[in-house]
Amino acid sequence: MAAVLLWLALAGHIIGAALLALVMRAETLAVRGEARAASALIVPGARVRPDGTLSATLHYRLNATLALYRAGYAPLVVVCGGRGDDEPCAEADAMAAYLIAQGVPESAIVREDASRDTRRNMENAHALLSAQGVSDVLVVTSDYHLARALYLARQAGFTASGSASRTPEVGYLWFMRVREVLGWAKVFAGW
Repeated sequence: MAAVLLWLALAGHIIGAALLALVMRAETLAVRGEARAASALIVPGARVRPDGTLSATLHYRLNATLALYRAGYAPLVVVCGGRGDDEPCAEADAMAAYLIAQGVPESAIVREDASRDTRRNMENAHALLSAQGVSDVLVVTSDYHLARALYLARQAGFTASGSASRTPEVGYLWFMRVREVLGWAKVFAGW
């Protein structure tokens, strides 16, 4: 029995390592992609701390978005994210407030404040934007997250390119890559 458990553990580690390698390869290919001008930028949410401040991940995503918006890549910014259990407000509301404080006109911001995962971010953003005739987007998210976000944006019906923001720290990047393995499993399970 111990030998069977040992073999199962070894197989699990090998499968996990292979999945992690695939996530890292997808990340590399997505980050290499060129950002193209589009009708809208889409920014998936990330954690808003209980005190209302933005997480470092969210800061990096929004600062990358600001640079693209100011460079004229798109006239609209879609901020995505509902309110998590420990968050004081919807991520989209906190993101919009930050962008407005940085000079983005409120009229250029579309809030998608009902989603709690990347799939719903893209599906809900598609519903909001397709009503305005928008089908081409530039997805702005963390480097480790970009491949999955682009995949889900295209599944939702967008023509999408992407731009990666950096990750706050190296140790965090490895944690998030492991999390992405679970995110991809969720995608392929249809959740």
